[in-house]
Amino acid sequence: MIHQVKTAIVESIAELYDRMFSLDADAVSADTSPEESDLISETRLSGATEGTVSIRFPRSTARRLRALATGAEEDPSDADLIDLVNELTEMIVAGMRGRLGPAVVSASRPTVRFGLPRTHDAAGPQHDRWTMASDCGGIDIDAAIRSAPSLRFGNNQNRAAA
Repeated sequence: MIHQVKTAIVESIAELYDRMFSLDADAVSADTSPEESDLISETRLSGATEGTVSIRFPRSTARRLRALATGAEEDPSDADLIDLVNELTEMIVAGMRGRLGPAVVSASRPTVRFGLPRTHDAAGPQHDRWTMASDCGGIDIDAAIRSAPSLRFGNNQNRAAA
């Protein structure tokens, strides 16, 4: 399932960047150094697939994307950058959900914060990390997912517990 989620996110970002910023965005191996000033957006998935999608926007990338989106060259406030990252994440997740269909039933509203990304337990859910590179800089995506418990254990155990 992680491959389908990754493909849906990559396609969603590529389409968003093309339509909104007239930029190409390509998936490449994650090879970046997070910083405390980065903006981290996290969205929880629930339904047939559950987990977390985190997107790390370096401050410099967020500033360039904001300038393209608004045409404004002034130095944006932290609140402006948080608003931009929140809106972009909502559009990316909506595109992902549209591509996956019923595989992802629900997604939380993103939470955006400054800081370093959280790490995921490699022994737990399916996990992938990659960078989407563009002329504005890269953003790092970290997806950790698994099938919902009712799908992992089958319906018979759920009925027996009822």
